[in-house]
Amino acid sequence: MRIYYWLIAFICMIFVSCVKLDYYSPDQIKYIYTKGTYDSLRAELLPISVLAPYQISFVDSLLVIMTKNPSEFVSIFNTRNDSLIANICSEGRGPNEYMTPFSLKQYRIDESGDRLLYVTNLVMVKPLNITQSICKNEAVCENPIPIDTRYTDSFFLPGEIRFMKQHVTYDDPRDNIFYPPKYIFKNNSTVKEYDIYPDIIKSVSFPALPLSLYDGVVRIKPDLTKVVDAMGYFDIMNIIELTSGTCTGIIEQDAYQFEDLSHLSMDKLFETIKYGVLDVSVTDEYIIVLYDGRNVNVAENRTEALKPSLKIYNWEGDFLQGYRLSEPLRGIAYDENRQYIYGFDMEENFYRYKLTIN
Repeated sequence: MRIYYWLIAFICMIFVSCVKLDYYSPDQIKYIYTKGTYDSLRAELLPISVLAPYQISFVDSLLVIMTKNPSEFVSIFNTRNDSLIANICSEGRGPNEYMTPFSLKQYRIDESGDRLLYVTNLVMVKPLNITQSICKNEAVCENPIPIDTRYTDSFFLPGEIRFMKQHVTYDDPRDNIFYPPKYIFKNNSTVKEYDIYPDIIKSVSFPALPLSLYDGVVRIKPDLTKVVDAMGYFDIMNIIELTSGTCTGIIEQDAYQFEDLSHLSMDKLFETIKYGVLDVSVTDEYIIVLYDGRNVNVAENRTEALKPSLKIYNWEGDFLQGYRLSEPLRGIAYDENRQYIYGFDMEENFYRYKLTIN
């Protein structure tokens, strides 16, 4: 009888060891090649003096600069005459104040023609009325939209429709048991979830790895038909078609994948994993990616300076062209009317580049 039990246990072990984990499962995958010789872009230094910038967005001809300055969270730069026209928005919990504001760079035009930029404020989204804020030289916010932005990136479509990316979740982070991210499409009471990460990666040497490994930069196409999620540590972009709900994975040829990381030691992990996407700017035609490309250990040890590249794709995921930059940009925004890319670095310098997309 004991031999029988040992045999059953052995068969179970064989079965478990043969089960292949499915870390990544979009509806379809497109492999691309973006490595090669890149042209360079000449930078123009701009007369912008802003304390602690960390994010920029483009609204018409206005460059909206989010900062970490609690007395002036938002600065607005008019690119038509290169002038700083507003420093607004102080820290607080009042109707026209923010706590740690952040924008996913979605804006809309309301019925009166005012430009509204969706800005998150911890557990809600509070649209910032750019037009009225400039007129009154103070922050003017619309009614807040309750949603827990600590756990989701949220985008707003006509009616009560929302698209959200839910980040890696857990019951208790000390248990090192994590649940993979998912995309959620909510239409009033109807909720549809897209589980393109069926199994979450587990690392023996670094159990908390999933908490950051699935980070990405999420942007919505201005016509509200597609969303792109460019991963921060993989050469992968997910493009979600909102009408059909299909997800296409855009993967760099020969890049490491999820299964390549699960059994690596801590040292090997940091030698293998790269810093990928730093920021993304989108138009109805293009996805413009600011890309790092350095290995984590190289970047953290500062043995190689940041010299990012711009990678330009269409919304089908085809790579169109790339540019190498000499300036260590951390964030970008694109003026599609005048075809300029704007960027800033950690030294609070702002730059402008003429960007012609073929």
